[in-house]
Amino acid sequence: MRVYENKYWTVDYFADKGLIVLTWLQESYRMTDNEYKDCFLAYAEITEKFKPTRNISDVRDMKFLITPELQEWTNEVVFSRFWAVGLRKVAFVTSKVMLAQMSVEQTMEEETGSSFEFQYFDTIENAEKWVLGL
Repeated sequence: MRVYENKYWTVDYFADKGLIVLTWLQESYRMTDNEYKDCFLAYAEITEKFKPTRNISDVRDMKFLITPELQEWTNEVVFSRFWAVGLRKVAFVTSKVMLAQMSVEQTMEEETGSSFEFQYFDTIENAEKWVLGL
């Protein structure tokens, strides 16, 4: 079920799987730092509403570079909210843009991000199998 959509990403929730899927869109190259924060605050609210235990972040079309300052903000403000509702397992479908992928990986290396069980995959199918334990 689609629960959120804007020009930068979509968010779908699958209650039967306890799974939330964030899909970045190509338009994300236009995203500003403030829009990133606004989107992630909305994503945190959605996560608090549905309380998924699993997440897939499809960053294949992500063009936004997460600066070190935003990496820290994401860990302190958003990831702590994810953790509080019971989200524990995160699968990433890797970005085609190397710098964007590196910024995702650096974000996950921060203190709170590293608390999650996470892995990177080339396909959405492999990410889903892992995150669901299939």
